[in-house]
Amino acid sequence: MLYWGDDSGVFWARTSSNLTAIPGGWTDFVVSPSSPIRSSSYLNRNETPLALYFGSNNGKLYKLDAASGAKIWEYQAGGSILTNPIALPDAFTGAGGDYIYFGADDGNVYGLNGATGVDRVNNSPLPEPNVSVPVPAPVSAIAGSVPVMPLA
Repeated sequence: MLYWGDDSGVFWARTSSNLTAIPGGWTDFVVSPSSPIRSSSYLNRNETPLALYFGSNNGKLYKLDAASGAKIWEYQAGGSILTNPIALPDAFTGAGGDYIYFGADDGNVYGLNGATGVDRVNNSPLPEPNVSVPVPAPVSAIAGSVPVMPLA
């Protein structure tokens, strides 16, 4: 299955065999209010059910069920999200669950609990690093000795 978002604010899934067939059980997700989706999605294979994460120009990070397209939660950041979200499993963070990290145009890097969507630090943007400029590039991490990179 292939997943992508577009400038009209629709997040799509299609079978890779012909790119026209809608996978069984999937409903295309529409960002409301309509806002371009410019970040790549991240498919977290460590979650059951499989989950997709992506950001939008409206400043929201979305978590969808990868099988159905149903929204599980959304989080409002302080600026547009153009970066690709990444996940770090609890084994590497020690924070009590997998965490999803992404940068936003407000200059913050955010860390959200993958299960709940709650901010890692006091329900607010991470205080460090605040680079005071937009964060348009993907966030990368080193988990132990294993580099963790976003999956486009």
